[in-house]
Amino acid sequence: MQKLPVFVIADEENAKPYQSLSLKGEKIVICSLRDSMEQIRQGMADAVLLDCGYRVWTGLSTIREIKEMHPAIPVVFLTDLGSEDAAINAFRLGAREYFKKPVNLFDLKLTLQKILNIKRLPDGRHLPPVAGAKSGNSSSACVRTVTTDKPQNILQVISFVEENLRSSLELELLARKAHLSKFHFCRMFKHHIGMNPMKFVAALRIERAKELLRQNDLNVSLVANEVGFKDLSNFIRQFKKIAGVTPTMYRDSAGVLEKI
Repeated sequence: MQKLPVFVIADEENAKPYQSLSLKGEKIVICSLRDSMEQIRQGMADAVLLDCGYRVWTGLSTIREIKEMHPAIPVVFLTDLGSEDAAINAFRLGAREYFKKPVNLFDLKLTLQKILNIKRLPDGRHLPPVAGAKSGNSSSACVRTVTTDKPQNILQVISFVEENLRSSLELELLARKAHLSKFHFCRMFKHHIGMNPMKFVAALRIERAKELLRQNDLNVSLVANEVGFKDLSNFIRQFKKIAGVTPTMYRDSAGVLEKI
């Protein structure tokens, strides 16, 4: 898969910290909003990091514009004026992650790498649709699984995970499904998928939870159980770690008006 640049959109006063941001094997382009939009319009970006500074509404409008042009381009949104409303609006408009500044560049780097690893999984079988979910209504990129260019035992494990998210999915069980020791399974899985098996399970569970939370006002406890979390506090902690907001905040974003 051809690699495209990661665009960092920031005004001059906000751009300086990103000059030290680097990702192995990735090209990072730091530019103003005006200079970046034509290339983004042509789909020439693998991801966008959007730092709007104090101009929150300009940033939200930019997310809308990017997602209308290319819904598959993940957007990481940063602002100096963080609030629950800003986070809810950002996710509602399609942002993949949200940060209130100041932000640790190491955390930002890990976030971008995770997003790129998931985005670059080869096209193939997507997650099974959630019952009652409307297609094309996702506000974040779906975790995509792999095709037959990957080892068959790894594909079988991924299929098993997708079909059994509600069940207990321990590393030992997944390794047994792959007919490998836990050590060799972890090494092989990370080599082919780009993340360790349990992080992958967590990512799928949270993506499934997002789909469920976008359906009306489903109870957070029921959603947690539906995607395999038996402990509510652990679900909330994992959801916030991956999505950047609590499940309740994410669910409430469904009630935010489309028009900003």
